[in-house]
Amino acid sequence: MKLLHTLLFLFFAFLATANPAGGLKSPQNSPHTSPSNQPGGTANYKAAQKHAKGQLQLDHTYAFNKGDRLSHTVLVVGKVVRNAAGELDFEATGFDITKYPKGKLNPKSYYGAICTTRTHEEWVCDAAKRYTFLGETQQLTQVEISEHAGAITEGNNCYNIATNNCKTWANKLWKDIKARDIFSWNIAETEMKARAMEERDMLGEVDEWQMGKRDMEQLYLYQRGAF
Repeated sequence: MKLLHTLLFLFFAFLATANPAGGLKSPQNSPHTSPSNQPGGTANYKAAQKHAKGQLQLDHTYAFNKGDRLSHTVLVVGKVVRNAAGELDFEATGFDITKYPKGKLNPKSYYGAICTTRTHEEWVCDAAKRYTFLGETQQLTQVEISEHAGAITEGNNCYNIATNNCKTWANKLWKDIKARDIFSWNIAETEMKARAMEERDMLGEVDEWQMGKRDMEQLYLYQRGAF
């Protein structure tokens, strides 16, 4: 009899979990498993992640070249963040040059046009367009990149379809960004070594040759405006 009562209890407990239509409750109806409660990615993040072949990580900054061999090139730099809704997002800015005069019938549009720098805030990535993933950069802000972009254009603002076009300009800017990354990393490493040397000097563990080497490293930084 006890066994029968136990079986009946388990049977009615099972029925209590069924919905009014007679089926079991779907796990998708639970607030803990609802897709809307799971952090996903914005369209911009998904497009950038597609072009990067899944290499993007949260709180990292990356660069792309937008455009193919026959189209206009824009250098796109953005950071992977989590927005207010909890979704992964790719907050990006585009950098490129424009020229004046324009027009296929104007010879100067190929040789001799004047170039100016443009900055496109809140850049929208398109999964269907051609993007080339360049890699990661961590050191420069949007303002700093804009300054470097302007400096490149000021150094050569005469458009040349062969040697100073949108593609060569974007590549120059990317190389400049990477060079600044390396230089910033060298400064940080040298400063760390200098601080360690000073601490050792206070303990009497550094000889005159090592102290001279530290002074030369600090002079190197000073000459490059680090101090």
